[in-house]
Amino acid sequence: TPVLTVARAPGDSARLGNEGLRHSPLDTSGVSRLSRRGDTILFEIRANVIRGGRLLGQVAEIRSAETTNGRSLRTLSQLIGSDGALLLGNDDGSVWTDLQGLVHRPPPNDSLVSYERGGVGKLAVSRPIRGSPLVLAFEFNEDRVTAPLATMLRRFAAVALAIVLAGILLAWGVSRGITRPLSRLTVAAEAISGGDLQHPAPASARRDEIGRLSRAFAAMTVNVRYAHDTLEEQVADRTAELRLAQEENVRRERLATLGQLSSSVGHELRNPLGVMANAVYFLNATLREPNAKTREYLGILRTQIALSEKIVADLLDFARVKPPQRMTVPLQQIVNEQLGRVSIPEGVQVEQSGDLDTTVHVDPVQVGQVVLNLITNAAQAMEESGGRLGIEARRRNGTVRLSVRDTGPGILPENLPRVFEPLFTTKARGIGLGLSVSRTLAEANGGRLTAASAPDEGAVFTVELPADG
Repeated sequence: TPVLTVARAPGDSARLGNEGLRHSPLDTSGVSRLSRRGDTILFEIRANVIRGGRLLGQVAEIRSAETTNGRSLRTLSQLIGSDGALLLGNDDGSVWTDLQGLVHRPPPNDSLVSYERGGVGKLAVSRPIRGSPLVLAFEFNEDRVTAPLATMLRRFAAVALAIVLAGILLAWGVSRGITRPLSRLTVAAEAISGGDLQHPAPASARRDEIGRLSRAFAAMTVNVRYAHDTLEEQVADRTAELRLAQEENVRRERLATLGQLSSSVGHELRNPLGVMANAVYFLNATLREPNAKTREYLGILRTQIALSEKIVADLLDFARVKPPQRMTVPLQQIVNEQLGRVSIPEGVQVEQSGDLDTTVHVDPVQVGQVVLNLITNAAQAMEESGGRLGIEARRRNGTVRLSVRDTGPGILPENLPRVFEPLFTTKARGIGLGLSVSRTLAEANGGRLTAASAPDEGAVFTVELPADG
């Protein structure tokens, strides 16, 4: 609230007014925007009054932004030129003045801008005044600024035109004869001999020997290019076919051998693992008060037995994939069941988003195994560093894309194409069958499994499943 107004001269208080402070925040200081009071353009200079670290109020002086000092105006005219003008205004464009009266705002631009005012072309440049809401602009007549430049450009243009015309006439005269067509033929022959079969071959319409030579050379170039392209395509196709056939044969032989071995080993290992699991259960039930060391070792046994059973299950799943028993099931149910089976490390935050409430038409057991493997791998990737485990579902065009994302160290580019190969793994534990089995199960349920990653940016595995309806 204003408490005191002091005018510099009689009548100033009535002319300037003291209403401005009522509309200004008490916690600001400095120079205010320009404002109009009738025909007068005003601004405020405010300073905070602080005692003991507490704001008591403000001291404000209301000044006129116009000047009637003829000496000051003459000095400004000498500095910027007789046809120039110094403009001051608000950064929001509300009020602008040339220090003598109200003027129109120039176009807002921090660089040089051209416009028209009163039928006269103008050039202006504006800059904000740091620490204030004001903008300073210099305005000049465009013809006065550009006249010397236009004169110089006209002179240079005339000289350049004369030089260009002389060069064109000279080049035309030289190339008119034999030199030009022979030079083009030489360049084309050198390019083709260097392996550049796409270089255009000149074909002259002349009826003399040079014309016949150029046409024969052009026809020869077309034939050579066609033969080269056809041969390259055939070689590339045959090479690709042989590579794919070889890789497929190797893959089939490896899978057949691995399947037989997996089935045999899996059955043989499952029995002793069951015996060990029963033994651990019996020890837990019979030992009334086991000491800390005993409990620790029993826990280690349970963990290692569970890991071994997981490896055996992967071996058996890889050896024989049962036909899927597809049914309509909520995707959220599958995700929640598998999250309950995974031990999420401390420091790992699970985030779910997207269309998880949708339904899919799959075998819930097989797809659950896929989701379990993806969540387990993501959690293990962040076991030491922590991070975010994101599970997102998106429904589109009759399919549902379920993505499992982690913020771990990611997969090296040279390893990314091999992550679905059997027995390929970069982890200290496991035998590298989880992702291979997951891809097989996804494809058996009418979907597909893909991976994307970059070093130090985490990895994302996406399984595409058929949606219900």
